[in-house]
Amino acid sequence: PDFSSSGTVDRRVDIVAPGSHIVSLRTPGSYIDRTYGQSGVVSATLFRGSGTSQAAAITSGAAALIIQQRPGITPGQLKALLRRTAQHLDRETMEAQGAGELDLTAALNTLTPQAKEFVAAPSIGTGTLDGHEDHGVSLATE
Repeated sequence: PDFSSSGTVDRRVDIVAPGSHIVSLRTPGSYIDRTYGQSGVVSATLFRGSGTSQAAAITSGAAALIIQQRPGITPGQLKALLRRTAQHLDRETMEAQGAGELDLTAALNTLTPQAKEFVAAPSIGTGTLDGHEDHGVSLATE
């Protein structure tokens, strides 16, 4: 969607995950419920939302299931697994989709890959948030 962040030639997203019109649990009286209730309420217990926070929640849940299945998986291996098993989206550029859309079924049924681990230098508090490339899973919504 037009509200989603997208990568560039120099810095691509790693994977994309659904983040538009996602139906999830509703918390009546919450800030989101009070602010967007008229447009997002699906039922007394469900709410529809869109945005990178939805994609992040889906990806975090997928990562948690993979870690539960493979307690010894390293962060680098998890990232490599998610990227390797992502499904390419034909109508999107590489900058917009990175490796493709999250595919949890494929990830759960694929052997854990070998991966180089990113080791960050100790922080001294003067760097930028983007001081190193490739140290996390970057998301965009589809």
